[in-house]
Amino acid sequence: MLTGSELISKVTELQQQNASRTDIVIGCGYVKPDGKAAYVAFYEALIEAKTPQWQKQKEEIETQIEFDDEEQEEQFLELCRNYPQQALEIYYENIGNFYDFEQAYMGEYDNDAHFAEEMVANFSDTQIPSWIVIDYQATATHFDYWEENNFFFQNM
Repeated sequence: MLTGSELISKVTELQQQNASRTDIVIGCGYVKPDGKAAYVAFYEALIEAKTPQWQKQKEEIETQIEFDDEEQEEQFLELCRNYPQQALEIYYENIGNFYDFEQAYMGEYDNDAHFAEEMVANFSDTQIPSWIVIDYQATATHFDYWEENNFFFQNM
């Protein structure tokens, strides 16, 4: 039985050949033990294959955010694949959208000093600013960022 994009491709191919509904169902491998077409299983698989990924994720991810529009919700669900959900929720509550999230998100750190230490480690030897001090807590005050619940974001 075909599923996902293979199912959609095969259905399209058979439709272009003007195959009957029964031939399409059987041609995609949806056959009952008695040899008849398994229509219910076929159509359930077709619906699943055509459901957008973000909509499937929507059923798995719970959030308290009230999104302004469906586009913001789609973007949230897409970003949840690669970033902590809590960081996304914090960002949305503070900024109101996700347009600059990927540029702004700097990671999760235990405290300001660990954040600053990581940022300084990313400088090349020729880029180290003159204001760098051994005290990473003091160094953190020179970065243009904001923090909430140990999630750090660059001010955009």
